[in-house]
Amino acid sequence: MDNVQTNFKTLLHVISKSPLLKHLAVVNVSLFNICKCDDSTIAELFQCLPVVESLFLSIWVIMCLVEDGIPRELPISLVHLKYFYLEHMCFVDDYGLPFLALLIRCSPNLEKLKLQVIHKSTYMQSKIDSVCLEDYSDISLEHLNELEIRNCRNLKPELEFVKLILAKSPMLKKVTISLNNRVAKDEEMEMLRILFCFPQASSVQISVRRPI
Repeated sequence: MDNVQTNFKTLLHVISKSPLLKHLAVVNVSLFNICKCDDSTIAELFQCLPVVESLFLSIWVIMCLVEDGIPRELPISLVHLKYFYLEHMCFVDDYGLPFLALLIRCSPNLEKLKLQVIHKSTYMQSKIDSVCLEDYSDISLEHLNELEIRNCRNLKPELEFVKLILAKSPMLKKVTISLNNRVAKDEEMEMLRILFCFPQASSVQISVRRPI
């Protein structure tokens, strides 16, 4: 789905009629594209995707489904999910990291994770510094072999997330980080130095790319 205005009841109805759906993309949306006028939940969305293998979502979709916050666990498992792409990921809001941890916990066979990051100017440095990834130390990515992060700005939460993934992914082979155009050359070099100092559970190739 791309630039479609609908509500979740209709969206879930369409998806539920396709029990063999293996690929779903609901991206390039905003809170204005998807209207929440019912009590749909994340669990209901995932229950409609029993055999999904690749999933592309915008964080705005998730925000509309969790008015009371992100649950820690779900009563379902996306055992077939191999590739997950999250658009509009923000590391310092109340949705990004909690949802990502939730998705990882219920996707034991995830092989590729891709994030497109946004940065909100309303967050102060104190908010960035307060993000703690120790709360996610229980996650495990036994089959992850590729991580890609786009629009990275070399902020503490972003680097700490990469550190967590490196430590929790024994099959990880490739990490690609595409930088935001505001990142200076000296920041890029410092970022590389930090990344290569992180403990790694596997032999992994780390590359940092500047915007073209």
